[in-house]
Amino acid sequence: MKSYDIRLKSRELLKDKYGICLLITFIGALIVSGTASMGIIGMLITGPIAVGIAYAFIKLVRGMDLQLQDMFYGFETFVPAFVQKLLSTIFIFLWFLLLIVPGIIKALAYSMAPYILADNPEMNGLDSITASKEMMDGHKGRLFCLYLSFTGWFLLAVLTGFIGLIFLAPYVTTAKTVFYQDLLDNKA
Repeated sequence: MKSYDIRLKSRELLKDKYGICLLITFIGALIVSGTASMGIIGMLITGPIAVGIAYAFIKLVRGMDLQLQDMFYGFETFVPAFVQKLLSTIFIFLWFLLLIVPGIIKALAYSMAPYILADNPEMNGLDSITASKEMMDGHKGRLFCLYLSFTGWFLLAVLTGFIGLIFLAPYVTTAKTVFYQDLLDNKA
């Protein structure tokens, strides 16, 4: 699926569910930004929240009923969600120490780990990172292009004093989830 098709499908999915998706991404952003400077303690919260948001948007993409409490699903798999967030943060940081480009490549490689963990709650944190690397093999460029396709929207959000990011977040998150589902559907 091309970036255009992913964005088109995302807009269709958001038509009737935009309000709840906006609320989930807004509350998630508040929690993450409020705990970002807390180091390990912040990761105790942001790991499960990332898995919960992934779970909520997977439900949206699969046509299931979406509820606000879905964003807290990651706390049901607390240890794997925390370990996944901690390890991926450490790994990406270490790759960024080498150079920026390897760090970006690894961030893209690990980007599906919260989705994989949301789909496979029995999996441990390290296995979800490994599965994400395998899933993204040959697809990192596609995800990067998808992110680049939002450049105009990001610039518009910046011009609004970053307030526009609140409204852009559900769209980008839905697009990333559609991308994830596309990878699953086309898995060889």
